[in-house]
Amino acid sequence: MNNRLNSIFKKLSYENKSSYVLEMLGFESIQSSLSEKNLIQEELKKNNYGTDTITLNNNEQVAADITNDIVPPIAIETIVTHKARNFISDYNTSDFTHEFKPTNITEQFKSIWINLEQRRRWLYPTFFIMITSFLSFYVVDSYLDAQRSEQIVTQDFILLSDSLNTLYFTLDEIIDIATDPFFSRYGISNASADLQVVESKLIQYQNSYKKVTYDFENITNYKNIIELDSNLFKHLSLIKQLDLLLSYRILNTEILIYSDLPNTADRETINNLTTELSNISANSISNYEQLPIISQFDNHNNTLFQSIKIANELHGQYLASLRNKEIETTKSLLLSIDLNKKFVKTSYEKSLGTFRDDMDLLYDSLIPFP
Repeated sequence: MNNRLNSIFKKLSYENKSSYVLEMLGFESIQSSLSEKNLIQEELKKNNYGTDTITLNNNEQVAADITNDIVPPIAIETIVTHKARNFISDYNTSDFTHEFKPTNITEQFKSIWINLEQRRRWLYPTFFIMITSFLSFYVVDSYLDAQRSEQIVTQDFILLSDSLNTLYFTLDEIIDIATDPFFSRYGISNASADLQVVESKLIQYQNSYKKVTYDFENITNYKNIIELDSNLFKHLSLIKQLDLLLSYRILNTEILIYSDLPNTADRETINNLTTELSNISANSISNYEQLPIISQFDNHNNTLFQSIKIANELHGQYLASLRNKEIETTKSLLLSIDLNKKFVKTSYEKSLGTFRDDMDLLYDSLIPFP
């Protein structure tokens, strides 16, 4: 009876029920570090088994196990009740490993969702306010940048207009130099440099004038943007024509340019003259082909072409007369060469005068920029 009760209490006292299942299946149970002492078993041992110490005459102590009589049924019932109460109390107060409960995960997700729902009430408005503020700041900043850029462009444009209006008076001087029949290379070079300055300013103006807002009601010389376009076109046309004229004049100075030609010459001088006249013809043809097309110089261009052909024929006749020592023929040929050159010069000066008249009319039609 006592052994059976001890077994029962032992089974009930295990905190880890899996150990009990293993024990029933025949495996040795693994004692957990968290299991408590089997108080019930120890107390039963104290009640069921007693140990008395007997003192002998020779002062030696001998331990003798005295087996008690069978415990009465009433005492057994009292002991069981007492131990059961102690077990329940220890079970409720002892620490043990919690079993996995799926409902705990659900409760955790639920709490997270509730937190998100609570935050959503202030999170969405906060994001909306932040995005709205950012967009508003971006729009305002872009508008202010555009205004500042427009002010800078307007100020630069005003300075450019003032500069062009100042350079307007230099165009008259450039026209005088470019159309003067008796010009110097130094004067032509300076006129060309001044012309490039005016042209660069006009190109800058052309690239930016449409970006500026004009108040034509307060501008005296212009009624609309069309008149401004027309005035700018006239300026550019004048610059282009003057630039072409300067190039034309520089190339024309290398056409049919002679040194003093003799009436008589020996064989060596004739050979040198042959080479010289051949180079004059070649340079004249090369420069003629490079002449820019200017409407006012069409007649001169045609005259020049004919004069170069005539000059080549006169060169051959002149050299032949020198070899034959035909002095009178040589003189007449020299006169013909000179007349041919003068005829070209007269045609050139006439075309130059026509160009000057046209450029003066175009210059007078120009209007200062607003």
